Amino acid sequence: MLRAADDGYNTITFANGLALQNPGVRPATQGAILALWQTGEVAFDVLSGLGGLGTPVPNPSPVPGPAPRPAPAPVLAATGR
Repeated sequence: MLRAADDGYNTITFANGLALQNPGVRPATQGAILALWQTGEVAFDVLSGLGGLGTPVPNPSPVPGPAPRPAPAPVLAATGR
């Protein structure tokens, strides 16, 4: 089923790519591409809201702040050079 969906999407993508090259049908093609994009967004939003995309990923722990700067090396006395 996944292969059939992938082949179908590849066909739509190829056809839209060809149609975008024709100035006469370019506006209609752009509308069709936008509609396809919006349909996918809505579908993913619904699936996500229903928990259909797998186990939710927990928020990562807070990012720690920068490490403290190391203490400077002690200054050595002049050797008389």
